[in-house]
Amino acid sequence: MAQLDLQGLLGGPLLPTAQPAQTYEQAMMQRGAQYGQGLRQAAGGLFGTDTRTQPEKIQEAAQGLNLNTPEGLTNLARLQQASGEYAAAARTASAARQLRENALKKGAEEKSRDNIAADLEKAGDPDTAALVKNGDYSLAQGASVLSQIRGENRRKADQKQEKEEKSAQSIDNQILILKENGLIDSDLFDKVRNGEVKGLNSTEFNSLVNLELKERNNPVKFDNIKAYNLEDGTLVWGGRIQLPNKAPTMMYEAGENADGIMQYEVLPATAETPSKDGKKSGTTFTSADRKAVEARMLLSPKNVKGLPDNKAWSDLDAFTQNSLANKAAVRTNELVNEGEPLDKARDKAIKEVFLDNIVEVGRSILGSPQYEYVSPEIPEVRTQADYDALPSGAIYINNGQEHRKP
Repeated sequence: MAQLDLQGLLGGPLLPTAQPAQTYEQAMMQRGAQYGQGLRQAAGGLFGTDTRTQPEKIQEAAQGLNLNTPEGLTNLARLQQASGEYAAAARTASAARQLRENALKKGAEEKSRDNIAADLEKAGDPDTAALVKNGDYSLAQGASVLSQIRGENRRKADQKQEKEEKSAQSIDNQILILKENGLIDSDLFDKVRNGEVKGLNSTEFNSLVNLELKERNNPVKFDNIKAYNLEDGTLVWGGRIQLPNKAPTMMYEAGENADGIMQYEVLPATAETPSKDGKKSGTTFTSADRKAVEARMLLSPKNVKGLPDNKAWSDLDAFTQNSLANKAAVRTNELVNEGEPLDKARDKAIKEVFLDNIVEVGRSILGSPQYEYVSPEIPEVRTQADYDALPSGAIYINNGQEHRKP
């Protein structure tokens, strides 16, 4: 960093400077001048007056100032101004400002060096980080190296993602993924071997793998599941449920605990099957029915509705996913009972229960649309009049809980 020319800014030297070797005549003349200065000051002392010139006064007052700091120069400017040396005071004040600006620039540059050096360390290049920090590399050179490293890292990440995307599209690689997860004996393995899921990218295929793993990690078997109304009108899903190492019992899904694990409670004898259009709705489903529906639902936003991804499903909490899969499984079997083929019935049920309720909720920072599942409007009952106005079998909300009117 360039140093300030203090003498030039102040119009000349402030403090005594080293003198070159003098001849005898020059030394005698200087000594005479000093004697004259001393005589003048002595005479002034006799008559009570200060005979020093203004530069001499400032020179003596400045003896204790550090003129290499903004503070020292500022104090000197005050002395010059008080002595009437206004031009010199202006030059000194300007020098003080320049010193402050230089100090700020130096501090900012050191901070930038530290930041770039730290980023280079994180990026795995400690050698360049050291060169930047000790000043052997300029900031521009350090930033250029960092940009190259980040670009190379992004390229490698893109290549890795592309490889993963392609790897899940072949049957051999899908089978390899199932083997790594211990799912050779799963239903998904049969679908892979038959080529039913060929062409899925890694994210989509891994969603199916996770569905299989969820079933393995929570080995609860259930049969004849359907909707029930508890005595207080709460709508639940219940039936013959078999917990690990337990006998099958009439139970219902009571919600997830703090760890996200579904809890089950004994279904009261007073629980009733809700009515639909004046008739008891007894349509049931099995664990296999729900699993088959959920396997289609988790891929349906992209594969059926044509959205960019399946976040409308994956962003839902597990309890909501479970509830939607239950509703779609029941609706599937209702349509089958009405004569619809099974595959067509599943697709239609998923559309009614889930896909028709996906809406655009905004746009990302990059401007791409974002979609979410929005629960269909369910009336809230607050008074007896609200309840009486509902038809039999209608679902409603009361005190934050979903119910179905008998």
